[in-house]
Amino acid sequence: MYKYIVFLISIFLLSSCFWVSNNEKKETSKTTWLEIYSTWTFEVAVPVAWKKYKKDDNLLPKPIFWKVVLAASSKESSLWFYNNFVILSQKLWTKINSLEYSTLNNVLSAKDYLEYNLLKENEIYFPDKDKSKVYFFEARYNAKSPKTYFIQTWKVCWENWYLLTIWLNQMVKNLDKYEKILETFSCNIQKKW
Repeated sequence: MYKYIVFLISIFLLSSCFWVSNNEKKETSKTTWLEIYSTWTFEVAVPVAWKKYKKDDNLLPKPIFWKVVLAASSKESSLWFYNNFVILSQKLWTKINSLEYSTLNNVLSAKDYLEYNLLKENEIYFPDKDKSKVYFFEARYNAKSPKTYFIQTWKVCWENWYLLTIWLNQMVKNLDKYEKILETFSCNIQKKW
């Protein structure tokens, strides 16, 4: 009986540590440097040490055509740059899969940069076995912005697409480590009210 009571109290205390408002939850992942960030529509691992921003913080950009569904950044800058992770979303206009969408959009988005250098591209498999491509490139938006590393992929979930982008400063040496973050992205069942 004593073990049962201790177990219930432990579960209660541990579950309250991971509570986030707005029907979102956090859980610690199997690795020590990542934690799971979950909403009604998706779930992804985010570095534990990074700050997660919500739209209520009024710090996020407000893109015209997309919706920022997750923004996180390192708490300390390096070379005057905060490493960050952003997920954008939008309704699909046509039926297309993740692999097709990532290939098409990489070609189109390469034109958005002043400098663009593709380092490599890999196939990526999400937890639901959906296949896409992940692109590693270094780029800069304009002459004043620093050249940074980008790791980018796209995932289609039902009627929406998600653009997952990780920006890293040039001091980061192990880019493959961050690809693991993108591999954790999964679609959640959208709750109908």
